[in-house]
Amino acid sequence: MKRKPVSEQVVVVFGATSGMGLLAALMLAERGARLVLAGRSRGELERVVEQARSRGAEAYAVAADAKEWEQVKSVADEALARFGRLDTWVHVASVDEWALFEDLTPDEYRQIIEVNLLGQVYGAMAALPVMLHQGEGGLIHVGSIAGKIPLPLQNPYAAAKHGLTAFVESLRMELEHYGRPVHITHILPMGINTSLFEKARTRMGVQPQPLPPAYSPEEAAKAIVYAVEHPRREIIVGGTGALYQWLYRLSPRLTQKGMHLIAFSGQKSPQEKSAQAPSNLYEHLDGFQRVEGEYRHLTRPFSLYTWLALHPPAAYALIGGLLAAAGALVFTRGGAKNS
Repeated sequence: MKRKPVSEQVVVVFGATSGMGLLAALMLAERGARLVLAGRSRGELERVVEQARSRGAEAYAVAADAKEWEQVKSVADEALARFGRLDTWVHVASVDEWALFEDLTPDEYRQIIEVNLLGQVYGAMAALPVMLHQGEGGLIHVGSIAGKIPLPLQNPYAAAKHGLTAFVESLRMELEHYGRPVHITHILPMGINTSLFEKARTRMGVQPQPLPPAYSPEEAAKAIVYAVEHPRREIIVGGTGALYQWLYRLSPRLTQKGMHLIAFSGQKSPQEKSAQAPSNLYEHLDGFQRVEGEYRHLTRPFSLYTWLALHPPAAYALIGGLLAAAGALVFTRGGAKNS
């Protein structure tokens, strides 16, 4: 399915005030997309709108909480009212809490499921009728590699991301079976160095950190912008995430043993933080509206795996070269044995 150029699209970015959502919104603005930006803080959204407009884009803000259906629907309504159409819905908004399952409250668990899973469902539910009516569209759901492999200390987050994987794949089957002209891309980042880790609630006694190695928000934002124009079923951001997924498919038990060795200590920073510290679990938290987090020392600025995923001709050339080299090696060895 071919998509229109970014410059001809109306794009919603839900979760546009920080991290990869913020950077993706600004990158789309530079490419000429018409934007509707959503998040929980109107004030912060207006700042992003001004940045987008300074890059020449037409952009508007809608304050909305991902767990509230009517508010999510109002974002799609705003796109229709402003531009008369909605080409791509990018859903990034997410919250998290680091804790043992036994230390979580039912309300905390519910909040994370509602924002991270139901919010994504509501986004698709609001955008899909518009796209089906106009005969074309794309849904981009930003999940996590935690939706493919087990991850301790983030039980509700992992449960929501696994649920998102099932939701996306089930919905995709329905759309494909009935020939619906809407494409879904599922983006699965490894740990990304955003302010998520600084503003999340924690019951570990310390501030969480991304499981090393993390990747830069730019890598994830590039994947989002690419998917707006080039439909893909799935894009993993970060080669380590692809490796974890492959290992888990090969041997779930062995992979879990390996995670025991690295995932508990690897998600704890040296910085103390109490469970009573301010967090964004239930409402917007000021002071974190930036692209990058504070874990640059754990971050790889570039992922060759993701670059190849976003540049298929180069990937095909590399695979062809490796096959040719392997074939030449086999031929050379066979010739040597026969001589």
